[in-house]
Parts: sequence; C-alpha cells; structure tokens
Amino acid sequence: MVKAKVEESGGLPLIEEGVYPAWLKGVEEREIEVKGEKRKIFSWRFIVDVDGKKVELEGISSAKVTTKSKAYRWASAIMGRKPKVGEIIDFDELVGLPCTVIVENKPVKNGDGEFSRVQDVTVAPKGMRKLTEDELVADEEEEEEEEIAEVEEEEEEVEPEEIEVPKPKKKKKKIKIK
Repeated sequence: MVKAKVEESGGLPLIEEGVYPAWLKGVEEREIEVKGEKRKIFSWRFIVDVDGKKVELEGISSAKVTTKSKAYRWASAIMGRKPKVGEIIDFDELVGLPCTVIVENKPVKNGDGEFSRVQDVTVAPKGMRKLTEDELVADEEEEEEEEIAEVEEEEEEVEPEEIEVPKPKKKKKKIKIK
C-alpha cells in the first residue's frame, strides 16, 4: 500500500544562509544535460543541524575527482585528510561522518521562490561524532514516518462491524411477444 501526505507546493528546504554543522547522508552519481551535452555529477546529501532541527540539503559537484576539484575538497573535509593520488574513495564509508556546510539560497528555476543548497563543505568542529544510519533522518522524514505509523495503527484498531447485506432481488425480464 502506498501512502503520501499532501503538502503545499514547493517543498524545497529553505533555511537561513550561513555555516552549519552537518553529516554526510550519501553521495549519488547522476547524469545531467548541460547545453545539449551529458555530464556526470555527484549529488551530495547532508543532514544539517539548524538550531537543533535536522534538515536534509543537497550539494552538487562534478563527478571528476582531481586534487583541485570540489569533489576532492569536500571528500577531504569529510574524511579529515587529503586522499593521495590514486587512492579509491568509497563514499559509502563516509556516510554519517560530520562536517561543516556553507549554505546559500538560490532562486527556483521557475522564479517561484528560492531553496537552500550546500555551497561548500569544510572540516567538522571538534567534538562532533559520526551518526548512525538511523540517526541520519531529517526531522520532517521522522514526523512523516510517525504520522504514517499512527494512520496504520488506527486502521488496525478499526474492528469491522457485522452488518446484514440484503440479498439482491431478481429482476424480472420483460419480454415482448410478437
């Protein structure tokens, strides 16, 4: 069974621009088209701590990892060290690691408002710990999961009533005799 909560249009996260503690939630390779040319990018997902509330934001980098690329700079900040040339970076191993993100707000392409995105990533403040996969959930996701669980509980609690269903009456066919 598929369930969805109806929300106002937009739905893109919007927070105040600034510097925030965060954790890497994951990195996904995607292909986009720019001026008719296909390019591979990394979509970096972060859980950002905004005054105690967890918000999920995205940042984009080229999928090219060189010692001068954004992807290398971000991975280095999250790892807490600079990977050596030739080293393989397994982004799955970085999930849950802390960092600091610099957030900027950008206009939505259709001009209807703005959204927040991660512009840059730097090292984590001292004392931040790695989060488990269960902790890497934005507060909105947790609230939605709780609401769905409540609805499912309510559905389970409803006891079917016994009602008598009347038997359908047979319809008499009218036949025209010629």
